[in-house]
Amino acid sequence: MDFTRIVLHSVVILVGFKSSVFGSMNLAQFSWIQEIGAASCEPAPVEFYLAHAIDPSLNHVALGQGLKYWDDESSGSFDFTPQNSFGFDEFAMLLSDGSDDYLLLLTGIQGCLTGTGNGNNESAWLQIAPDLLGNEIEYVRLIAENIEVTPSSDGISWRADLTYQFWGTPVPEPASLIILALPLALSRRLRCRHYCQ
Repeated sequence: MDFTRIVLHSVVILVGFKSSVFGSMNLAQFSWIQEIGAASCEPAPVEFYLAHAIDPSLNHVALGQGLKYWDDESSGSFDFTPQNSFGFDEFAMLLSDGSDDYLLLLTGIQGCLTGTGNGNNESAWLQIAPDLLGNEIEYVRLIAENIEVTPSSDGISWRADLTYQFWGTPVPEPASLIILALPLALSRRLRCRHYCQ
């Protein structure tokens, strides 16, 4: 086995080692207090979800819309995954494409109102520039606490303390893999020299 083949074989071993040993990690997270003033709706469960847009005026890719509703005074966590969230793969690709696009934090009331909220550049929310480039996003976790749905003379208002976590695995660059693989390849070559004669 020549040296090039040993290095490539070692790279494959390292990639498998990384994904099996390290697994998913929290790549980034941010917290936000979502507050919506009076809306002409009856009291009902509320939803919180994300959307991605290349430009605020263009169509967006929603993640989790209509998937999970929260009652007044409830709390908990929910994972948006490729299995339960339509458009997850496109959302994850856009969030890690190296372009500092718009990330929207949206909310709504079941059966009445949806698609209202706040937006900003990915780097402003994630505190990483430009986005999650170099990572494979596996799921997005929403942690919701202190949810309040309050009737008013104009309808209802609601608020919640939200944390969004982006879980996945870093994808090593080819050059980094080669550097990491060199010691392993050299030790295998030396071992082979000793025993393969």
